[in-house]
Amino acid sequence: MTLPAPKTLAERRTAVGLSRRAVAAELGVHHRTVAAWERRERDIRGGKLSLMAALYGCDVEDLIAVSGRVADKTDLGLRPWPTR
Repeated sequence: MTLPAPKTLAERRTAVGLSRRAVAAELGVHHRTVAAWERRERDIRGGKLSLMAALYGCDVEDLIAVSGRVADKTDLGLRPWPTR
């Protein structure tokens, strides 16, 4: 039997057995920042999304799907569309 995919950042975190404080320590942020990300109160900035994906053992796209908040595409290493 396979378990359903986690639907929130908090579910992803707990699925890998990490506390907010452990994630915060790995990412170099305060544990309250991790809580704000999980409640969708703050954008995930500064490339933290890719580090979080590595911690959670998933793709960045999976986290985007559950977080709904990313500061901008440069945080993902993507280039924005050129403007004319």
